[in-house]
Amino acid sequence: MDEGFRHAITRQLRERGVDVVTAQEVGLVRTPDPVILEWAANEGRIVITDDVSTMREYANDRLRAGLPVPGVLLIPQSIPIGIAVEEIQTIAEASDDAEWRDRVEFIPLRSPPLR
Repeated sequence: MDEGFRHAITRQLRERGVDVVTAQEVGLVRTPDPVILEWAANEGRIVITDDVSTMREYANDRLRAGLPVPGVLLIPQSIPIGIAVEEIQTIAEASDDAEWRDRVEFIPLRSPPLR
């Protein structure tokens, strides 16, 4: 989880057994996005961020340079917490890390149900 990401999402994911770490927990406070992406690539960790402009730009720069991106999930702050938690949990439970390699995707992956 990128620095500044909504703590409620992190907390709820942990309560559901999803393995997440925050930038703060791994010593990446006030760390530039390219360094966070490099750390994540080295650790095999998908980056989850609400920094939808610069993080996406740096991830795409890495891809163009042929550098690995373990996956980046972009979650705009306008997405409700419950939807973000459900989407991330589904991804964690129903997919393999290799499926996210070199992908930069917005959450939600699907449209909300019609009412």
